[in-house]
Amino acid sequence: MPSSTRPMKACLAVAATTWRESAQDDVPIHTIENPVRRVADGDLPMPRHDLDDLAIEGLRLPALSVAIEDANAVSFDCRMGPHWRPHVLCAYFKFLNVLQAMAKNAKVDNAGDGNDGAGAMGEASSDREFGIHFEAFVRR
Repeated sequence: MPSSTRPMKACLAVAATTWRESAQDDVPIHTIENPVRRVADGDLPMPRHDLDDLAIEGLRLPALSVAIEDANAVSFDCRMGPHWRPHVLCAYFKFLNVLQAMAKNAKVDNAGDGNDGAGAMGEASSDREFGIHFEAFVRR
């Protein structure tokens, strides 16, 4: 496909971080002693990589991070806020749809934020609502 018709613009994966429970924060992986062993032993979750300058059809998405969860899953994480307007959410759905098209058996769902039960798309959103809206987007 010519580069002018590609829906996604190349982006840069920057410094890996991981969640350190004792710090209650994402910390750069290079600041942790023997991080590979600690991940392998289950002491730390898989590192996340921030995706910088990810654009879909010319629209730059807010900061996302990606992590390989296991042999069958990747996850994306984002910070919520006023920058997630409808047109930005539509671009995010396009991004997920492109990924799903590349991995035919992929399932797209919303795992929520893991803290307060609110969905990753905002407190009023639920996993079910995310799925309904994503499926409606794909079918349009």
